[in-house]
Amino acid sequence: LVVLIIAGRSVFGQANADSLNGGLSLSVNAHYGFVIPEYSSFILLTDEPVRSGEVSLEKRLGAKNPWTAVYNYPTVGLTLFYTTLGNNEIHGSEIALFPFIRLPVFQSPKFNAGISLGLGLGYVTKTYDEETNPFNVVVGSNLNVHFQTKVDLRYQLSDRLGIQTG
Repeated sequence: LVVLIIAGRSVFGQANADSLNGGLSLSVNAHYGFVIPEYSSFILLTDEPVRSGEVSLEKRLGAKNPWTAVYNYPTVGLTLFYTTLGNNEIHGSEIALFPFIRLPVFQSPKFNAGISLGLGLGYVTKTYDEETNPFNVVVGSNLNVHFQTKVDLRYQLSDRLGIQTG
């Protein structure tokens, strides 16, 4: 398991996603950060910052489902995610596809904060191999579970454009 600390910036465009009509929105996010190593030898092998990007298609759940009001009308979606892992020669990179749910914590007409949880499938380009990649003590298989959780803040610039951090 590799834990990443990432500062994110994004721009998202939407067709009135704050309304309860369940409109679709598209977000594009870029992240920059570093790896918190789980193994002492891992820190010596991460010589680069982590750079990530993601594209998400999301839909706000409307008022037709009674449970959505309890959770402040959450958003569900699908994300395509790409990231470097701190050392391209040893750890490679990952691409993942996962569904997610975003639960709003605070909302106003222009500003909102939320928590997102996603779980899906990831593909890592470099794995441990005793002969060709003995230093990659983190990843043993190309196919992996990808888990993402984040807290984000969003500010609506207009009806169709906003910015986000998180």
